[in-house]
Order: sequence, then C-alpha cells, then structure tokens
Amino acid sequence: MVRSKVDPEQAQKAIEAVRSGAMSLRAAAQAYGVNKRSLSRRLTGDESMDAKVGPRTVLTVEEESFVEDALLYAARHFIGIDRTALQEHVRQLCNDGRDIPWDAAVGPGRSWLDGFFKRHPALSERSARIYEANRIMSDDETRLQTFYKDFGEFVDKEKIPADHLWNTDETGSTSQGTKTMKVITESGQKVGGAMRSNSRENVTVVVTISAAGATLAPWIIYKGQRLQADWVKGRNGPPNARLAVIDSSFMQGTVFVNYIRDFHRQLLDRGLINGTPHVLVLDGHASHVTYEVVKLARDLNIVLYQIPSHSSHVVQPLDVGSFGSFKREITKVLSAFPARNGGRVPAKSDMLGILGDAWLRSFSEERNTSSFAGAGLWPVDGERAMGRLQGVGKRKERSGARPPVEDITGAISDKHLADNLGPRTVRELQQKG
Repeated sequence: MVRSKVDPEQAQKAIEAVRSGAMSLRAAAQAYGVNKRSLSRRLTGDESMDAKVGPRTVLTVEEESFVEDALLYAARHFIGIDRTALQEHVRQLCNDGRDIPWDAAVGPGRSWLDGFFKRHPALSERSARIYEANRIMSDDETRLQTFYKDFGEFVDKEKIPADHLWNTDETGSTSQGTKTMKVITESGQKVGGAMRSNSRENVTVVVTISAAGATLAPWIIYKGQRLQADWVKGRNGPPNARLAVIDSSFMQGTVFVNYIRDFHRQLLDRGLINGTPHVLVLDGHASHVTYEVVKLARDLNIVLYQIPSHSSHVVQPLDVGSFGSFKREITKVLSAFPARNGGRVPAKSDMLGILGDAWLRSFSEERNTSSFAGAGLWPVDGERAMGRLQGVGKRKERSGARPPVEDITGAISDKHLADNLGPRTVRELQQKG
C-alpha cells in the first residue's frame, strides 16, 4: 500500500479546527483530506507538519531535533563527535523498549546514519582540525574585541594600505611527513601500506604574506652546524629562498634579526619603501620580541604588531588559511615521492625540492588575501574572525532552520553544587572569594 502525501497547509488547517473545538478529529480529517492517523500524529507532535511520506523514523521528531541540537552545540564548542559516538548515543536512547530495526547491543547502522543526515541538512561530516585546549579556553571574547578595536584604530590612524600590512610565521615539515593517504591495494586487504622515510628531523619554513596578496621569498632553516652542499643540490626550492642552519632548526633570536633585515631588503627591491610604516603581524614567540629585533624594526620603520597569546588560529592569517594549503601540498608531494623516484624514500637532501614543489601551488594572491580576510585583519572585521571561537562563523542560511543553540543556564541549590564540586574545589572557590 502506498501512503499518500500530506499537504502541510491542509494539515495545519485541520489541526486548528480540532484545537478550536469546531470539528472532531474524524470530521477535520475528512473535511481537509488528511489521513486520520497522520493528522493525529501531527496533532500530538509525533510528526512534523511537513513530514515526508515513508517509513516512520525510530526517533520521534522531538528526539531527532534534540540530537541535532546536541551535535551542533558540540561542534560549536570544539567537542568532536564522530559517527561511532553518534551511533552509541542513539543506541542508548532507543533501548527503552520501543521497536527498533537494529540489534539492541550494536545500535543503528550506516543506512540509519545516511537517512539521519539527509533529514538534517544543517549537519555534515568534516575532517577535524586539532586545536590545543589552551587555545580554545583562552580566547575570551573581550580580549579579542579589544585587540581588533585597537588594531582597526591603528590602521586607520596610520593609513596603512594593504601592501604595507604583512604576516609572518613558521611552519615545520619532515621528510617522513605527518599524514597518510588513500592508496590502491589488492582487493581484500583491509589496510594498504605506504613507505616513508625514517627521519623525523624538522625543517622550518618562515613565510611572509601581505594583505594585498604578495608572498616574499621564504627562509628555510635546517638543523645542523653548517649548510651541507648535498642539502641544496639542484637549488630546486621555493624561488629565491633564503637558507639558514642552527642547532635546533627552530627560529632563534639571531636568525630573526637577519630575517628582519632581509624583510626590509625585499621591500626595497619591490619599491615599497615610501615613508609609510610597514606592519608585520606576528605571534609572541620569544625570538620575535628580543631587544635587538625591536630596535632594528623601529630603525627600519617596521611596526611589529603582536597578536594575543593562544589566538593564532583565529587572528593569524597564515594559520587561518595559507598554511593549511601548504601542508596539504607537502603531504601530496611526500606521498608521491617513492613512486616518482624508483621506490626511494625522501631524505634530508630532498626536502628543498619537496618544499619547492609544494610552494608553487600554495601561496597565490587570492589565497593570501582570503587569509587576511578570514583572520579579520583586512578589512578589519573582528566579528568575522571571532565567529570561530564557538564555531559559529559564516554559514549558509537555510529556510526553516532553528536558531543556534545557546548555553542554557541551569538552577541548582548550594548544597547540590557543593556535592557535585567536592569539598576541595569548594574550599578553593571560597578562598578566591
């Protein structure tokens, strides 16, 4: 038997007639051409007014709405929930004696999950980006609002143009890489293999981009005592890359002093020194704020504008956009290396060429300007950037979508609060007032 489609408008009129007392359930169903059982379920709220024709869902409309709200809340607060966790939550929710089409000990399968996502287009699965907890917990809105207010006033006062606003940061890579890939393997194998280098020695790349979309020649820092000819054979790295060698491969104060000098030199070569200060946005790494660095920058009319601590994933353009593309390209080059080199794995001497291949496809003018826009630095727009604090950045609006889930204030007695917190925590809170 094929179920007939219910007209939401007719169903609504029928419900209003029943609730007003003008008609009985049977009379309203006949008058408005709505199945009596369907009308009854809509009247009680077991089905939405625009419920689609087909088999009943295991969860009620209210339960599915609750699950959607919980998933959206978790996503906006960086609490990662994957398919397995969702299946387990639904399994527990449905173990109340109701009819279920799956094994009660296993829970819903892929078909239910696929149907759930189709019914809730506000939800989707995406690869998660890992953030350190202190970044999430420290990004209080007031602190960043102050930063964007001060930064906007500074840019307006000094009349800083886009080609005078820069961002610099470091990122590292090894010849081993950090991510895996999908490979073609023999049918029946559960997991395919991919050979990588044994070395985990880091090579640091210092990148500088502007709000106008420009990319300066990078600095590439090796770990060692002196630069070896074998490391730079072929000179096939990023165009005009500057090379340095230090004990740890990570940025140090003396290297950053040389970087500032070179930064100014590259600006001269581009004809960008005209009396207006150049603004270099950077994080608070110890190498960036030494006396020598600050004095040299002032002498060269370079303003070092430091972002708030633990906020680079929100405020720093390179972290917001360009670095993600660069790291993905490095992974692609590393993954393809053995197949292109007779099965040989990449070594330290290959890193310059690997970085060069990835560089060419990473730092475009469009991507650089998008990175500054995403970080809210050009144009200055703190609201856009701070949307990522709770995962509520700009999203597609859907007609009929429920409003965003907000934090709910719960009432609790002092005694229950003390019992939940424990005596030690209560004492600490009392000492702090």
